[in-house]
Amino acid sequence: MKIIINENQLRNIINEGFIKLTPYLRDSIEYIVPMVAEVLSGEYLGDGQFKYITTIYTKSADGENIGIGIGVGNNVNEPDALAYYLSNDKKNHYDNVIVFQQFNFVPFFKGPIYNELKSGGNEKVGEELIRTCFIHELIHARDPNSNHKFDNEPYSKTIQSIYFKSWREFKAITGQFLEAISSGVDRSYNLVINKNNLLDALDNILEVYAGKESEFNQNAIDFIQGHSIKLNSAIMNHYADNLKMIKIHNPKGYNKFLKDLYKTIEEAKKNILMKNKIYQNSFF
Repeated sequence: MKIIINENQLRNIINEGFIKLTPYLRDSIEYIVPMVAEVLSGEYLGDGQFKYITTIYTKSADGENIGIGIGVGNNVNEPDALAYYLSNDKKNHYDNVIVFQQFNFVPFFKGPIYNELKSGGNEKVGEELIRTCFIHELIHARDPNSNHKFDNEPYSKTIQSIYFKSWREFKAITGQFLEAISSGVDRSYNLVINKNNLLDALDNILEVYAGKESEFNQNAIDFIQGHSIKLNSAIMNHYADNLKMIKIHNPKGYNKFLKDLYKTIEEAKKNILMKNKIYQNSFF
């Protein structure tokens, strides 16, 4: 028997939980980030130009098959965006595209800003920004309301109050941060990070958003930023600033985020303890 879900039910299902990335998409990000970085740091493509890199085939949150083209461009009509997502024709599920803006990424790969970052051991900031933007735009691509089932809610990229109030951006911004926590466990274990440091990072993040701590400690910053950025909170500040704007303009959504944050951190802790047990047993 086929179960038919109407539009209102579908919207409730999609908004009930944050849009997660699959293991395949996480692996795809890690594979594609160096390819994007190579083009971003290379010869300037020119204003209005675009260089195709690859296509990801996956499913949207409502189970539709979709294709997402990945490329680097210089779209002067998106002057402030590090990256952006286009759904194009909503009837065509395979013409989606994510574009990384070369002119906005160049300072993180060469020139005075990059040289200053490199001197402090932070030459990976550019790659982490690619990864962060990639997660955000992939969540948009998997969100039916951004992809092929457009709703009627007001939306603007230039008016902050509308942008941060929108449920499209709520799902992308909060999902981006929660994904950083979920995938951060695997990334940390690949780097053989101390279990206690990981648990302390998660506790600190939870305490900050519960109002018990005023700032993130270094373990939390390292955990979210992938441990490759030293004494620099650029990525963490990016997350925190956007979440503050969600709190101001979408308080109902922000309360939902706090619930999802608690669940995500509890799952992450269980994952850490399980991985630690497997790691210890492998020596006996």
